Amino acid sequence: MIDTIKQGIKEVNDLFSSYDFELIFLADRWFNSCDILNYINFLGHTYCIRLKKTLYVYYFDEKENHIIRKTAGELFHYKHLSTTYNNILITKQKLKTNIVISDSKDTDDPWIIATNGDYKKAIKDYSYRFGGIECVFKNQKSNGFYLEKISTASIKAFTSMFCLVCVCVLFLTLLGAYYSRNRSSYKKENITTHKNYIINGKKIKKRVLSLFNTGLTLFKRAFNSHYYVSISYKFILYDI
Repeated sequence: MIDTIKQGIKEVNDLFSSYDFELIFLADRWFNSCDILNYINFLGHTYCIRLKKTLYVYYFDEKENHIIRKTAGELFHYKHLSTTYNNILITKQKLKTNIVISDSKDTDDPWIIATNGDYKKAIKDYSYRFGGIECVFKNQKSNGFYLEKISTASIKAFTSMFCLVCVCVLFLTLLGAYYSRNRSSYKKENITTHKNYIINGKKIKKRVLSLFNTGLTLFKRAFNSHYYVSISYKFILYDI
């Protein structure tokens, strides 16, 4: 499993090696492999990994004047204010990293983020997981293709299906963006993507249908339609 993940990281690294991009690898409830974090660090990239509360950490306590072992969940942290531990050691391998803890009174499960990058940006960087990664997972599963219901396929067959689903998620998202940009070409296809709300006396327009679901809705209508519905296959992402 670790070798497979490292191979995936290498392929992403190679894909963007000719561009001046900063790559940040995000993961939820990472499974304690310092080898993966060391590999990301070796390639010169940043990781923001959410730790389990039960993970052991080691740090120097100035009052007691020696190294103390605690679980990540036992580390002192503030409410409504991030708490940072720089150059702390984690796991039995004692990997040196930074830990940022974000907590609030509304949750019993604070974010405990390990990062080798700028700890001031760690919480914000990790939060991009919800705007990007999680919505893709949802589209692959209960929001579109129901991959979680596949339990009898061989690993080869599942790999092929997963590859096709990734392409389809990308295509339908691009199609949704194309529809949103070219509504005048779809006068017969009135898809409600936004609704108006009154908030604090102000009229605010909010998106209620994602670009993926917009594209999926349009594709289904075209597939089941008795009249012509234009579908773009240009794979161009529009800024909308």
